[in-house]
Amino acid sequence: EKLAKSPEEALVITTKIDNKPEVAIVFDGLPDRILTAKLIDILQKYDSKAAFFAEGQNAGEDIETMKLIAESGQQVGNYTFVGVSHVEKLPVDSLLTELCTAQKVINLQMARTPTMFRAHHSEYTSDVLKAVNAAGIETAVKSNVTIDMNEINSLNDAIKVAAPIPFGSRMAIQIGRPVEIPVQESGKTDERPAIDKKPTVVDPKEKNIQHTADTATRLEWLLLALGQRGIKAVDVASFRKIKYVPAAAPQPANNNGNNTANKTPDTAKR
Repeated sequence: EKLAKSPEEALVITTKIDNKPEVAIVFDGLPDRILTAKLIDILQKYDSKAAFFAEGQNAGEDIETMKLIAESGQQVGNYTFVGVSHVEKLPVDSLLTELCTAQKVINLQMARTPTMFRAHHSEYTSDVLKAVNAAGIETAVKSNVTIDMNEINSLNDAIKVAAPIPFGSRMAIQIGRPVEIPVQESGKTDERPAIDKKPTVVDPKEKNIQHTADTATRLEWLLLALGQRGIKAVDVASFRKIKYVPAAAPQPANNNGNNTANKTPDTAKR
């Protein structure tokens, strides 16, 4: 009903342009309780902030982890109910179900309603942002840097990773395993629902196989490396919020033979 009556778009959190030596860290997917505790300890040790984007299903099955994040004062965001990637491929009804169910579950677990949304490898189209807003979420977080924690095996590795990161970046660290939306092949039909499996909720013995306690050590190395550059990890909610405007399509040549296709369109209203 909200989508039909007032189809406003959620704002997009993007790069800060004040040139302050600050970045934001976002975790894509809810870690298990042990890893979450270690990550929070490291963040507190270095007076740093991060946002945990949680799948609603994992949040519903791990109340202790959700309480731990809430008590730490770190941010929690909506990562859809099952951690979907390429959300722009979902029918709007399916996307709204993913968003609203995750909102409800996280609110029940934390007595706090998420105000931020993220999805892995997704394009934030106008339709996606309208659905996000209709689900009661104010902003969608767009990352510009993805950190592969498996590449950080020492402080020196972390220094190399941190060296090119621009001020004002939103750094994504993937913890969960996103669900890929199946692409329909031409001439074939598929009666299965758009999402028909549990994504990041797996056997406890298999969960976070590549994200053990070593991930917390790698985070500490990363924060140390950023600190050597004078960079602080701050709350992503404090970053710039814009009305997102996708890049315009190239324009054909005009009557004078001048082609405007090489002009760079303004992709955001600041």
